[in-house]
Amino acid sequence: MALKIFTSSVAGDVEMGFTEQNPWFAEGITLDDYILAKECGLLSNDVIENDFDKMIEEEEEFNEERQKFEDEKERFDAGFVAYGEYIISKEIYDNIDVRVIKKWPNWSLGSIDGNKCVYIPKSLCKDITIGELANMSLVYTGLSPNPWKAIRIEAKVDPVVVVEIASIEEFMGTNQKEVIKMKTLHIPKQDIGKMVGKNGQNIRKIMKDYFYNNHEDTYLFNDMEYDDSDKWWSESTDIPKFNITDRGDYTEVNIWYNSVLDQEIIKFNPIKHLFQKMYC
Repeated sequence: MALKIFTSSVAGDVEMGFTEQNPWFAEGITLDDYILAKECGLLSNDVIENDFDKMIEEEEEFNEERQKFEDEKERFDAGFVAYGEYIISKEIYDNIDVRVIKKWPNWSLGSIDGNKCVYIPKSLCKDITIGELANMSLVYTGLSPNPWKAIRIEAKVDPVVVVEIASIEEFMGTNQKEVIKMKTLHIPKQDIGKMVGKNGQNIRKIMKDYFYNNHEDTYLFNDMEYDDSDKWWSESTDIPKFNITDRGDYTEVNIWYNSVLDQEIIKFNPIKHLFQKMYC
């Protein structure tokens, strides 16, 4: 005879009308549940942190989408005029911001505002980088799962260098010194959130793609052997740093990097291989 356990969304005497909602149904799985699972040996600490953070992020995204739906429904119920858009097949749509998501030998995948739907043919893949934001011309093919096809990628607008300063920094307790370059750059007005990404994820993706394709340059940033891990990234030194400010008609960017990167023998260029990949 097997023991059977049944769960219910309510607890108490249902017939007498004294009920209360089961807390697991009311609150869902909380961090306390993950910690208890860890103490029981059911989950490792890494799984707890990663799964819980992912759950919170997905919940925030769901709540944001729900709020957008409620706002749209409220406007519709109040009789506001609603505008709709439709797509013309084979029409060329210019100046579309596309994020490069992944690359294969014969094609690449791009996204528009998070929607992975752009097919980028091999002929356009040479100079683009995973994580890069590019200005593309697209046509609608309707083919699933990527109904948009890139036919042209616009050249990047070169930043205007307004200020360039070099400062010497000495390592405490040693005789070692390094020269840090700081440049102030002006570029056309940008969406700063799109440039950087959540917690700087777009910068990280661009740099990791460069390291993946140029292992010989990784010594410039980290003494460890490159392994494509987040730990390798977090412990890397001399990754260029940015401060980005919206100036209304344009975007101002301060970039700091080790001046050793300006040497002719160094292939990596912080402006060309990182900064210009961050904007259209």
